[in-house]
Amino acid sequence: MALTDEIYQTAAVFAPVGTDEQMLRSLCRAAEQAVAARLRPGVTADDCHDSFVCAAAWIAVSYLPQSAGAGKQVRSFTVGEVSVTEAEAASVSGAAACLRTQAELLMAPYCASGGGFAFLGVRG
Repeated sequence: MALTDEIYQTAAVFAPVGTDEQMLRSLCRAAEQAVAARLRPGVTADDCHDSFVCAAAWIAVSYLPQSAGAGKQVRSFTVGEVSVTEAEAASVSGAAACLRTQAELLMAPYCASGGGFAFLGVRG
């Protein structure tokens, strides 16, 4: 099975019901490329296969609210006197940011440190 297909199958588990399959597949391909680009030199997706697949899937799912032009997710639902409440866009974007953070933490041991801050050769 191709890596993109594995990422898609994992992302589909986390994606909301009714997510457009083609859009999710495209996001999975983009997430695969993004995660692969951050790997340390000499590290391949095969070296960290399970973490790679999970992280790329989480990143793809985290892009869904922006891709769907949305923020329209159900926060609560009542049956008697039918009532549906949508989640605020802030909580949806907060959940997406949390997924991206978890993906970054999962891949941290395998990725180049890009973006970190360190003092090198500081004279005192």
